[in-house]
Amino acid sequence: MQINIQVLKDLIETSKTEREVLGRIINPIIEKFNLPQKEILEVCQIGKFVYKIDCEINIIDKPKPPRPDFIIEYDSKLVGLEHTRIFSDNAGNYNRTKSIIEYSEVDSFLIKIEP
Repeated sequence: MQINIQVLKDLIETSKTEREVLGRIINPIIEKFNLPQKEILEVCQIGKFVYKIDCEINIIDKPKPPRPDFIIEYDSKLVGLEHTRIFSDNAGNYNRTKSIIEYSEVDSFLIKIEP
């Protein structure tokens, strides 16, 4: 078996870039709140979701129950997000999810959280 060094270098560079971008999404919430391990996992999952769908979503807040798990900002709107689970077996679902987010711009679908 022959290893292509350039492919390996590209994979390493891609991993470094992904780690950096994910850090910018996730770290502000992790650093702002003293979260238990389960909630840190939720932040990481939502952060990776935001990264993978390549969408302009910002995680604004991580309120305590009974409020939603996250307050996110999308298209200048605040949305409450209740995290239940992430399905990642099929990366093609991310494109469908992006369509759902675009569909959610309909006001009746949005759950707006007012400060």
